[in-house]
Amino acid sequence: MAPQLSDLAGGRAVEWSDSWTDEDLAEATTAALRRFEDQEREGC
Repeated sequence: MAPQLSDLAGGRAVEWSDSWTDEDLAEATTAALRRFEDQEREGC
């Protein structure tokens, strides 16, 4: 999962941690859904 999360960071620094805040989870979910939607539009 780490490589996928790194890809979602879009070149920004990733702070790796053993614990995720609610905000972290919300941001990861939003980014994952956006990426999925983009891939669907591109037909991948």
